[in-house]
Amino acid sequence: MRAAANFLFMSIGTLMICALSTEPQEPPPVGDLIDVGGRKLHLVCQGSGTPTVILESGAGEFSIDWTLVMPKIAKVARACAWDHAGYAWSDMSPGFERFPDVASDMHELLQSAGIHPPLVLVGYVMGALYARV
Repeated sequence: MRAAANFLFMSIGTLMICALSTEPQEPPPVGDLIDVGGRKLHLVCQGSGTPTVILESGAGEFSIDWTLVMPKIAKVARACAWDHAGYAWSDMSPGFERFPDVASDMHELLQSAGIHPPLVLVGYVMGALYARV
């Protein structure tokens, strides 16, 4: 009986060690990874037509935060949200969260993705300030 209990505890311990040692899997991006000068930025778009509504997240937020808004906009226009450098699926940049660098990233991303004016920029909290720049 004691040998069976020891075997059971050893088996459970082995399973726990195996479970803890596996790398967590990052979920796949919901949009596209667009190359902007050797880095990749994540962009997700829904809908079609003009203007294209660019959803600009604030500091510490990313494209997933627009999940409830995008389908509503996509009924009447194209809606796109992106992840700033260093957030979600986007690569980090040296100018992390600096206004000119975020604006430059957005400009390069839109050009590389083939998104052209007319555009409507919608910003949330810090995203409104990024959009103004």
